[in-house]
Amino acid sequence: MTNWWVISTFRAAGSASICAIAVRIAWNAGAALGRRDGFMVGALAALASNLFFGQGEWTPWQMYAWGLMGYVAGMLADHGLLTRRWATLAFGFVAS
Repeated sequence: MTNWWVISTFRAAGSASICAIAVRIAWNAGAALGRRDGFMVGALAALASNLFFGQGEWTPWQMYAWGLMGYVAGMLADHGLLTRRWATLAFGFVAS
């Protein structure tokens, strides 16, 4: 069985967007570690990214959105939906 969420992370690493890589990391953390940890990894990834690229009034909302991607990935993994290709593709489309 192929883990599509791992493949999507390696594909995102080839892109030029740091946001795509950070969201995929939050996605993998949520799938592997659970909902709470996925949310925290996503939120802290956004905060760490903004330390390098500049803070602003958008930072809390960006932290919430990236954390939410990790949380939803954990929720999908808990229900066994990340093993289905169509659910993973749909989530990847919405998350990107």
